[in-house]
Parts: sequence; structure tokens; C-alpha cells
Amino acid sequence: MTQQDSSRAVRWALRLHPAAYQAEHEAEFTAIYAEATQGAGSIGRLREVLDVAGHGLRLRTGLGSDRMAGQVLAQTDPLAVAVATGNGVASLLWLVAPASKPSGRPGSRTCSSSPTRA
Repeated sequence: MTQQDSSRAVRWALRLHPAAYQAEHEAEFTAIYAEATQGAGSIGRLREVLDVAGHGLRLRTGLGSDRMAGQVLAQTDPLAVAVATGNGVASLLWLVAPASKPSGRPGSRTCSSSPTRA
């Protein structure tokens, strides 16, 4: 991403903000973006553009920190990450530990609710 492309990208990201907010803060965002990406590589500039775009989308959807929905999501996100991580670890352990899986072979010992007849 060249410098010209990145300035075009930051203008695009600013369009995702509500019009009144964009008009009020465009110069500030542009200056902060220029300072944050000074000497940064293309990945760093892209990350900053995506951050600006994400901020605009959060404002448009009402998920900013000044509203109840944004505050609730900010409180529940760590729990959601923890649950997802636990689920991923459990799935990974299930795949890696073949000894704990029933083999399904005839004559293998499996748990059943009915007693075996001799």
C-alpha cells in the first residue's frame, strides 16, 4: 500500500462514520493517521485504516462506549473469548487423544446400560 493509496483508504474509512461525526473530526483523524503511520510499513498502514473503519462501523451501529449496547458488549466480550477458547481446546484434545474415543470394534469394551448375559 503506497502513501497515496493509504490516504485514499483513510478517506474511504472515514466515510463509514456518520456524516456529522465525519465533518467534525475528519481533520483530527487524518492528522492522527498520518502521525501513527509515519515510517510504518504497508501492514501497519492497513491496520490503522481498518481501525478507523471499525470505529466508524461501531458508531453507525450504536456500539460506541457512550451507549448501553457498547458497554454491555465490552463487558461480555472477554467471556465470549474465554468460552470460544475453551471450546477450541476441548475440540483439539478430542482430536489429539484417540485413546479416549470408543473404538467401535466388535468385542471391545464399551459402556452400556444393559447388563451382559453370559
